[in-house]
Amino acid sequence: MQGRSTGVQVTQNTGRPGDAPVVRIRGVGTTGNSNPLYVIDGVITDQGINNINPDDIESMSVLKDAASSAIYGARAANGVILITTKRGKAGQAKINFSSYYGVQKAWRLPTMLNATQFATLQNEARTNAGLPVYWGRLDTLGVGNDKVAEVFQEAPIQNYNLSISGGSEKSQYAVSMGYFAQEGIGIGVKYNRLSLNVTSDHQLTSKFKFGNSLSLTKGKETSGQWNETL
Repeated sequence: MQGRSTGVQVTQNTGRPGDAPVVRIRGVGTTGNSNPLYVIDGVITDQGINNINPDDIESMSVLKDAASSAIYGARAANGVILITTKRGKAGQAKINFSSYYGVQKAWRLPTMLNATQFATLQNEARTNAGLPVYWGRLDTLGVGNDKVAEVFQEAPIQNYNLSISGGSEKSQYAVSMGYFAQEGIGIGVKYNRLSLNVTSDHQLTSKFKFGNSLSLTKGKETSGQWNETL
């Protein structure tokens, strides 16, 4: 989305799975919500783009000037993002499948002292300050527990998409299904999304045409409790 129009800013404030990016078209206002208005296949939605399967998007455009977004009224004060989903085309039925799988992990984690090393430095600091050492027998401490390793993990991310489209000159259809799953590098944090998109277009006469769009999405975020138990 960023780069399609000057002044559009897209930022990801967190690395938490399932968190939507922050989109700003006309900057940040002093009052109220600064989020743009999303219009998907002509229907206004308040859900943003986080619950849309990116594989279902055919095109995306940004309306940022007052003249082009005036038809949406005051709700378009922060700009408008128009999204068009993929639809069927006349011809032989086409079946497409795409997927990817990867692993995410924290980059350049700090190297922590083990229990013996920490106790040694603490004893040295107290000795330099003229205080008695706190730890007696250092050889009994061992390495202890690596708290950083207990918090972070290698997190898998996977995405699967299956679509079927086709039709005749008078009737076209498109059906797509998607599954996305991402675990956070923080233990216990994950996001899952199931999506179904069904569209059809029918040309009854030279002057009468109708179609339908059905989009179902179910997303689930799971929050870990590791940050409350350390």
